[in-house]
Amino acid sequence: MNSKLSWEEEKKLKNWLKINKKNRNYYQKAKKHYQLYLSAETFPETDYTPAWEEFLRHTQKSKNLHYQWWIKIAAFLVIIISTYYLINFVRENRQEISETVTDHIIEPGKPVAKLYFDNGQMVLLGDKDTLISLDGTNTEIIIDSGTVNYRDHKQGKPKYTRYNKIEVPKGGEYHITLADGSNIWLNAESTLEYSIPFSSEQREVTLSGEAYLEVVHENDRPFIVKTQNMNISVLGTSFNICVYPDEIEIKTTLVEGKICVEDIKGLSESFILEPSQQLTFNKISHESHVKMVDTEIYTAWVHGYFIFEEESLENIFQRLGRWYDIQVFFLDDNLKRELLSGKLPRFEDFHVILNMLEKVSDAKFELNGNTIIVK
Repeated sequence: MNSKLSWEEEKKLKNWLKINKKNRNYYQKAKKHYQLYLSAETFPETDYTPAWEEFLRHTQKSKNLHYQWWIKIAAFLVIIISTYYLINFVRENRQEISETVTDHIIEPGKPVAKLYFDNGQMVLLGDKDTLISLDGTNTEIIIDSGTVNYRDHKQGKPKYTRYNKIEVPKGGEYHITLADGSNIWLNAESTLEYSIPFSSEQREVTLSGEAYLEVVHENDRPFIVKTQNMNISVLGTSFNICVYPDEIEIKTTLVEGKICVEDIKGLSESFILEPSQQLTFNKISHESHVKMVDTEIYTAWVHGYFIFEEESLENIFQRLGRWYDIQVFFLDDNLKRELLSGKLPRFEDFHVILNMLEKVSDAKFELNGNTIIVK
């Protein structure tokens, strides 16, 4: 395909580029892909429909462009845009991809954790089925297919109160069903502590990291989630809380029901959240605010996805780093602040994730073992 613009068409293109910076950035990125296209010796047969549809979606945003010259200017740009879909082929065959290709495989996370007992015993949790009886507590623990299930199996008052702790490392996640029927999903680098059994007055757990909870309703026994900076009190609800020690902000996102966020460090007030509301608390400034959000963005990890909405590349790699157990270094601080939106499969090969990110960002990635250099 070889077509040139007329003087009038070229003038309209220049006017389009002058409208805003976004148009110019789009054009420059297309030109960069076009240079790679010219450097390729062979290409597979390609369906140009996605490229054409993307071109229409992009240009239709500008009212200064008119339909009568779309077709002609498309002849000039469609090859450029189509290279967006061919770029992986070019890089693989010309060895121009910025990644360092190695035999090292970076696998996504999996159900793995450590269960600690107050007597010093520790059990590795994975896919292996195990049955453990906690003496004097009337409770047994069933470990089955990535889930820890606590079950009361005797009547009468327990003789003892025991304490358990589950630690999920980088590259892991785990699901816990407590004896009251409440379900908790722990994300990578998270810790949950709780008593066995719960007291008769309240059900209390202590969390560090990230968890999604579905709490069974009990009128006379509230469920309390304690963290280093705040406590959350519920009767029956579903919500996500992200409270990693190395993150400045704590985010509590309510899906269903109602929760009270209280005893917030540095604040005297409490917050009652309604469904689809999120409380964000800054641990440094002690500032907080509540807003309406799409809860799917903050709970997608439970269902096997990452969803990002105008999120910085630094934060994206922070989340990916926990899941894939990788170290990430930025050579350019400006790239840390680049904002991206999208949906990524949580159980995909990490090389595929890198390729996806490279297509939509200005960053290049160099892979060395479990270390990623962003440049």
